[in-house]
Amino acid sequence: MSNEHVDRLAAVYQHTGTVIGKVTDADLDRPTPCTDWNVRELLNHTIGVVFGIAAGVAGRPAPDGEAPDVTAAGAAAASFEQATEASLAAWSADGIFDGTVNFGAGDMPAAVGIGINTLDTLTHAWDLSEALGLDRSIDAELAEAALAAATMTVSDDVRPGRFAPAVDVADDAPAHDRLAAFLGRRPS
Repeated sequence: MSNEHVDRLAAVYQHTGTVIGKVTDADLDRPTPCTDWNVRELLNHTIGVVFGIAAGVAGRPAPDGEAPDVTAAGAAAASFEQATEASLAAWSADGIFDGTVNFGAGDMPAAVGIGINTLDTLTHAWDLSEALGLDRSIDAELAEAALAAATMTVSDDVRPGRFAPAVDVADDAPAHDRLAAFLGRRPS
């Protein structure tokens, strides 16, 4: 049975996988809009979060310790594919949207959890595109859904250490740039 949330997340994963597939070894030390991370660290975070959320949604504990470097030997694309397969399987379990999930931030309705998963992954696809000098465009429907999730979950009290203050952007800017601006990124 298809679920609009899972279908949207699958589309976000496809978009993000395309961007990750363009990363070369020469790109790994480039800076990103996430000022604390270079491309390597951003990839490791993004892929690690997908694996961690998948584990939490499936009722397994997230892996302990330092996340492995999934960019070693050019393995980022393959690691991301493995993570997305585990994630989509977890989110596709029968009855998953009838209850709550917990992937480290406490129990929350599954629909909220998948919104956070979608938001995090899509935002970091934008960050990665920006770092690599690629087209940052994201399907408008996906970006609008992520922006809606962001406005519901990212308040001023959760920004410190996670998101910079929102920056101004034109009301008619593309949805992907409005999303980035809401999360403290400066669309170029």
